[in-house]
Amino acid sequence: MSTIWTTLGGALQPVLGLAERIVPKGPPRPVQLPARVRAQPPTPPDRVNAIVDQLYGKKADWARLSCSGRAKLLRKCMDCLLQVEEELASASAEAKGSYGSGIGEERTALLPIMFALGEYCGALAAGGSPRPLGVRQRPDGQLVATVLPIGPVGLLLPNFRGEVWIEPGKAASQGAYYRR
Repeated sequence: MSTIWTTLGGALQPVLGLAERIVPKGPPRPVQLPARVRAQPPTPPDRVNAIVDQLYGKKADWARLSCSGRAKLLRKCMDCLLQVEEELASASAEAKGSYGSGIGEERTALLPIMFALGEYCGALAAGGSPRPLGVRQRPDGQLVATVLPIGPVGLLLPNFRGEVWIEPGKAASQGAYYRR
């Protein structure tokens, strides 16, 4: 399936380049200079300690949570992020400034976060062991797992391939040690 996305992504590159020349650009937006940074009062140490204690108190609950339970929580995080993404992008553009692109650039900056959370949810849903796109063996015997691009990311990165090289002499276990 990855090959389909990669091939389609490679084929779309000239089409997208042509479309960029043909499709009229939108009206220019005004430059928005960065907002003045307002000083924030420091968080009192007692408050920091209370937050750390609260997190520490949930450590055992998190360790007992199944992979599917963790995936469910992460999906809720993704839903919450989507609900505030426009507000977040606007606040980011205001803080950093915008040189004619409005909040589009800031919205685009959220894509890697959402892609990563989605992939992490998929890995958790697979019990922490998602199937790699392929595993090959180098002439020296070392195993190499191809893990990217997954899904439509191949449209954006048509000639990119992400690999995990397994330590020579070790079996491809997908971090079984860390899932215990």
